[in-house]
Amino acid sequence: LYCRMLEDIVKKIRGDIDKEPIETSVEIKIDAYIPSTYIEDESQKIEIYKKIAAIECFEDMLEIQEEIEDRFSDIPSPVANLMDIAYLRCISKQVGIIEIKEVKEEIVLQFESSERIDGQLVKALVTKYNRSIVFKLGNKPAFAYKYKNLTKEEILANLIEIVKYIKSIVEIKLK
Repeated sequence: LYCRMLEDIVKKIRGDIDKEPIETSVEIKIDAYIPSTYIEDESQKIEIYKKIAAIECFEDMLEIQEEIEDRFSDIPSPVANLMDIAYLRCISKQVGIIEIKEVKEEIVLQFESSERIDGQLVKALVTKYNRSIVFKLGNKPAFAYKYKNLTKEEILANLIEIVKYIKSIVEIKLK
């Protein structure tokens, strides 16, 4: 993250980018780490953490997943969760979501600005997800995904599906 931030600052100074890229924070209570029993060597573990943090698309995630399986065998669930969170962070950043935070029995997804949400997106989400999605308007609008009786892995999978759906709506609007 530090290297990426430093790189972005250098690009901004050079004039290569107009505004700072969005960084998305994900705060979900789920085991997401590389166990020492899975990768014992600390330098290898750091290398894999860096690769996971650099995920920018689904193909990146598949490549890293394949590499990890080849080098270290079957992927334990905390590592799979870590990769899913990195992918969720990546696609959320693309649609302007700056924060994904678990609060009681809901996950709040907060957008960078109200420019990111319009009537078409609201209608599409309400139609598809009905009562599972509740909108919270304000300076930085958000919506809450309400869940009950789901495992953390199911919640994470649902969040990825929701954000991918938002991305598809946004891409349709841009065409």
